[in-house]
Amino acid sequence: KVIACIEKPNMVHSEEISSDSESIDFAFFRNLLGAKDGDAQILFWGPGDDIKTGLETIEERCRLAFTGVPNETRKSLPNGTTLFERVLPGPDRMYPDTDSAPISISQERIDKIAAELPVEVDKRLAQLKKWNVPIDAFHFLLKHNLVPLVEKIAVDFSEDPKFIATLFAHRLKNLLGKIKPAAPFKFVRIYDLFAFVKAQDLDREILFEMLPVAFEYPNMVLDSVLTSIGFKKHKWEEISILIELLREKFPQINKSKNKEAGFKWMMKESRKMAIGNFPMSEVAKAISKGGKK
Repeated sequence: KVIACIEKPNMVHSEEISSDSESIDFAFFRNLLGAKDGDAQILFWGPGDDIKTGLETIEERCRLAFTGVPNETRKSLPNGTTLFERVLPGPDRMYPDTDSAPISISQERIDKIAAELPVEVDKRLAQLKKWNVPIDAFHFLLKHNLVPLVEKIAVDFSEDPKFIATLFAHRLKNLLGKIKPAAPFKFVRIYDLFAFVKAQDLDREILFEMLPVAFEYPNMVLDSVLTSIGFKKHKWEEISILIELLREKFPQINKSKNKEAGFKWMMKESRKMAIGNFPMSEVAKAISKGGKK
């Protein structure tokens, strides 16, 4: 019944204690099989496809009787006999429970689970190389499983993956070793920073100023973070005027013989006004060209 799946009634034998098999003419089968004195006869029946398995199972049970009591779970019956239920856990038994009906799983569920499986490490490495992310950033990004977050930020905000990756692996990593946050810091906070900068139409370089404050105070609202770093909106005309004023002032204070000293000083002095409003690369071009974009 259990192994060959032949439903009862499925068997009688010549040694039964009850009288259920008295109507069976075992003499016929003894003669048919050429049985000798002391031989027992077993008669079983069922669908043709199951007979081979049934016969193998009966033979196996007969051989086990010469070895000892089989390691199995049996059910006690009211008449004092027992009924086989299952073999004990071991190499011959598979899980889930062989007595449990199979559970059908839809292809849709399989596809959904497959889509949520993490990407293999070798593919992530290839992805980082394709983004031109510095090799020294790989370990931090993979250790904290940040590549999916980098990818999501890049897609959601049309941002350069390399910029995002280095913000995590260089800027944020540096803060982790220097500042103890006032509350538990979660990496998704960086996603919120990008979303905020995008919504406020700010240049992405403002993140360099906002990140230390947002890291140290994870629960601070981002508007307050922006206020705390002293950010103010400025038009390009204001920055252009500042550049010209700095250009006029530098010869008066210059004590360096370095040809790049003036450029570096002007970049430093104009950064506070320009950061978040315009890319510093545009400011650098303007300083080189005389205040024009």
